[in-house]
Amino acid sequence: MADNATLDPQDIFMSIGEIIVQGGIAEGTFVEIEYESDLFTDVVGSDGVTARAKTNDGRATVKFSVMQTSPVNGLLSALMNVDQSAPNGAGIAPLLVQNHRDGSTFFGEEAWIMKRPSVAYGNEIKIVDWEVRVGNLSFQLNGG
Repeated sequence: MADNATLDPQDIFMSIGEIIVQGGIAEGTFVEIEYESDLFTDVVGSDGVTARAKTNDGRATVKFSVMQTSPVNGLLSALMNVDQSAPNGAGIAPLLVQNHRDGSTFFGEEAWIMKRPSVAYGNEIKIVDWEVRVGNLSFQLNGG
């Protein structure tokens, strides 16, 4: 049996609320997930005894990279603008990133657009990076 696996970018499903991030996905790395804190902090005493504390901080930043021509930009802009103008977190929505091939799943009930993306225009298609903050992102990374 071969020890080989294939990653197909089309197996990666990404959504925030009702917005499915598809159509005009950037070449190369198009989704990045980074957690805010370590799982544990630790300290060592003068006698060499180490103690650790669980941080319980599940905050993460998820970055979606799409081409500036992608219709996703308009949808994410609308979500961001609603969140800015309406009271009580109108732009907070569930976030899901899932690899349909191996079942890796990252999910958070409460996510929001963290900041406006940088915008540039030129004679080539640019990439727009959307940063989404998740209050508590579950983590299940598989392989295969």
